[in-house]
Amino acid sequence: MIHATGLSSHQKSVIYEDTYAESIARYNVFCIGGLLANSYTYDLFQQFFPAFKIYATREKFEFNPNKIPLKNFILSEDKVGFCWGEASSQSFVVKKDERYAIIVKLSKEDFKSKDHGTVHILFGNGVEGTLAISRYLLFNYRDLNKLVASKKHYFIAFKVKRKTGIIDTNSFIDLTDRMFSKSVSHWGQTPVKNDKLCKQKIKIL
Repeated sequence: MIHATGLSSHQKSVIYEDTYAESIARYNVFCIGGLLANSYTYDLFQQFFPAFKIYATREKFEFNPNKIPLKNFILSEDKVGFCWGEASSQSFVVKKDERYAIIVKLSKEDFKSKDHGTVHILFGNGVEGTLAISRYLLFNYRDLNKLVASKKHYFIAFKVKRKTGIIDTNSFIDLTDRMFSKSVSHWGQTPVKNDKLCKQKIKIL
């Protein structure tokens, strides 16, 4: 997927790491992959966005590779998307021919450390969603900055056309206020240690 976004493994700005315990507190990190694919993303969402839940079929829940518990899902055979509450207005649902894509930015203020690096989380449902948001950040960074109005942190989502893998920029929704108002952070010092987490990250030197 790194290659598909236009980045090359020989570039000095791209580093693959198996652990994050030391680097996460010092460097800017791009964490690619959602709760189901990336255990570090799951840990971050548990800390900052505990109300976030994914709509998923029972099969998808039972065979999720990170063994994420049921509390992080809303079981549904027809809905695709995610939610952050029980009301219909607290959900983001896509159609069968669509995917969703999410990008989150966590700042040093969120980690309560002036020396902490910025963390970006990029993922979507399916490969199409994750690739789409990765490409969007790579090629449309200025457009993204306009959408988030230079916010210190943000949580935004888009819909993606499943066939083309192209983001529908008109579907942009800014969930920053809603998601961060529910955040519960205990990241005063060092992040939770787990050597199996975050197997794919990009470190900006």
